[in-house]
Amino acid sequence: MIRSYQKDRSIVSIIRYALWNYPSFFLSLIKRLRRYYTIIVIIMLSIILGISYHYVYGMLLENKGVNTSLLIGIDDSSPYNLLGDTTITRTINKLVFSTLFTLDNQNNPSPLLAQSWDTDPNLTQIHITLNPAIKWEDGTQLKSDDVIYSFNLQKKLNPKGIFATISMNKVDDTHLDVEVTGIDVNIWQHLLFPILPSHTVYSKYEEIGTGPYVLASGNNSSYTLIANPTYFRGKPKIQSITIKTYTDQESMYTDYVQGNINAYILSDPNSNILHSILNDTEDHIISQSILSTYNALFFNMTRLKDDNIRKAISYGINKKVISNLLEGYDQMIDGPINANSWAYSNDPSIIRYSYDQTKAMAALQAAGYTMYKGKLINKDGVQISLSLAYEDSVEESVIHILATQIQALGIQVVLIPYSQSNWTSSILERKDFDIAYVQVQGNVDPDNAPLWQSGASSNLSSYANVNVDHALDLARNTTDKSLRKRAYILFQKNIMNDKPAVFLYSPVVLAELKPNIIPIGIDNNLAFDVDILSNIQNWYVK
Repeated sequence: MIRSYQKDRSIVSIIRYALWNYPSFFLSLIKRLRRYYTIIVIIMLSIILGISYHYVYGMLLENKGVNTSLLIGIDDSSPYNLLGDTTITRTINKLVFSTLFTLDNQNNPSPLLAQSWDTDPNLTQIHITLNPAIKWEDGTQLKSDDVIYSFNLQKKLNPKGIFATISMNKVDDTHLDVEVTGIDVNIWQHLLFPILPSHTVYSKYEEIGTGPYVLASGNNSSYTLIANPTYFRGKPKIQSITIKTYTDQESMYTDYVQGNINAYILSDPNSNILHSILNDTEDHIISQSILSTYNALFFNMTRLKDDNIRKAISYGINKKVISNLLEGYDQMIDGPINANSWAYSNDPSIIRYSYDQTKAMAALQAAGYTMYKGKLINKDGVQISLSLAYEDSVEESVIHILATQIQALGIQVVLIPYSQSNWTSSILERKDFDIAYVQVQGNVDPDNAPLWQSGASSNLSSYANVNVDHALDLARNTTDKSLRKRAYILFQKNIMNDKPAVFLYSPVVLAELKPNIIPIGIDNNLAFDVDILSNIQNWYVK
């Protein structure tokens, strides 16, 4: 105890001496530490640099004091229409307005504006609870009235469409009920409409949303969006986005190379751009396949009734050549259901038409056709001639590959390009074609009834098979995935045996960004093309 007391007094006396005689004390202390000057300076500089780096890096990530912007190109020159379905409309709506849910590529919903939900086994009764913490950009709380207002607007515009069997009722400010007449396997996709505020009147550039960005101004060629500071998933790190629209892919890519835009997003890019980006080794290139979309050759079954011709063309198409042309930025498919879907089957009894020239020629010979001087002729000596229709905005290099491969069978191919307006009337409505190259933009759910059921208005091939009708009806009238998968196996067996189409590939959505733009959280195997922007609030500029 006595030693401890004396030690304490010694320490106190030293401190007292230092304070009382501080000039001479510090001089002597500096002399003693002189040999450690270099080490002390290094430590002090490290501390200063560490604090500075932490502060500057934090400013960059939070966009404090840094005016970060994204100039992004979109291959669509049509005007923005909030209630439309063009590329520019889907892109802006994705950034400005939120939906109740998001969907993954297996048709599973995840919370967005809806915090939770309860359903009956058949999805005919859905009770939705909204996230009470979400507010509109003007600070007003999101309410059930907003959802019902948005739903009624969609239903009014298309009263006999997908909303005809759906009703929505308010329970209270944060709860609402959805009722569906009968089973609708696409109900989650139907509920993906943008939620608009019911407390304001829509005016082109004054609408407010709950998305990461606010539409500030725009015209048909350029739209400006600014970060929504109240976005419920956190204020976006990029402060402003300018979307420039283009009439064609080449001019957009040229603008990107010249630095007039620092990013672009493109669905189903053409071969010229895909070949060019191989040299963009420093840029960020992101590509994801789109589950709900595929490209195919459709046969007109009322004209091409001969099964052997369809069989020969099915074997005569070499999809790998197309994939090579697209630099591998595609996903080859072998049927109407994407291999990434839960409904896809590897059942060996399902016929797959891999390229086989021998089988193709054997099918034609079995039907009585003869190859004469490179021409496939019938018993009357007349060469078979087929028209190949396509929309003039698609990749012509792919069209020419397909035509060349069909011609290698001795069949004359007459290429018929159509403008978008004529395409709708001549091909989709009157079905005036032998073969048509079509891009199908369908559903995330594997429901194929609109395209392949007998008598359906969108049955492009005029295809009819009672077994397929039965399988599609069965799959449509249950939510049990095991039962549905068995039905889709039957569907795939029959459709591939009948050969109403040659299924080619699912395109990708491609995003290319300059090296200083850092994209965070890009999902794999997207349900829809604009899903590549789902986490844009986390992107930032270095």
